[in-house]
Amino acid sequence: MTCLPKLPPMSETPRPVPGPIQLAFNMLRMNVNHCRSRIKNEEDDPIRIKTLRDWLLLDATQVIHALHHSGLFSKDWVNQCAAVVVQLRVLMLHMIDSAQEMESNMVEYTNPVATYSSGQQGCPTKVIDPQWLSEALSPNRRISVTEIASTTNVSCMTVYQNMKKHGIACQWTALDDEQVDNVVHQYQIRRPQAGHGYVMGHFRAFGIQIQQSRITASI
Repeated sequence: MTCLPKLPPMSETPRPVPGPIQLAFNMLRMNVNHCRSRIKNEEDDPIRIKTLRDWLLLDATQVIHALHHSGLFSKDWVNQCAAVVVQLRVLMLHMIDSAQEMESNMVEYTNPVATYSSGQQGCPTKVIDPQWLSEALSPNRRISVTEIASTTNVSCMTVYQNMKKHGIACQWTALDDEQVDNVVHQYQIRRPQAGHGYVMGHFRAFGIQIQQSRITASI
């Protein structure tokens, strides 16, 4: 699997490369390397692979376009960068197809949500299997509460109520405020119009569980 080419030296560009473009390219390189490491893990979560694939389709493509329209780099160099992104996306599609085929052939799905009716008026109580919920929120998976609610067809409030009932807490990623600020800043350079939800999605795409209040403070 090929890697992204290095930024051309100043002698090969018509003018110095601006700082924002360097930051965008460095973030692209970091994220591509992260995707490559995920591909090597044959047992990775298909949901996580889908999220990374979507990132390749949106953010990485935008960075490639910005590099092309900057007029600083040769067409061959930009095409090399684009080819790496396309290759990664194709490999991820193959991983997703293989994982889904394996699940359909070998895995019997068990609904982790049980519904209980009290016999009185009102909505029935929905209870999420505590072992399943704990695994979904574990540091190895880092699936968000929103994703859990969507997958199990319950509300986020129901997920939080079950977490409180069974003493399950989110496992936050160990990042200090400066590291959070750096990630937010680099993302906003590439997507200055992105709102709070997109920034949160950027963190989740790379398995980073961080409190919304910290991201809001950084923005």
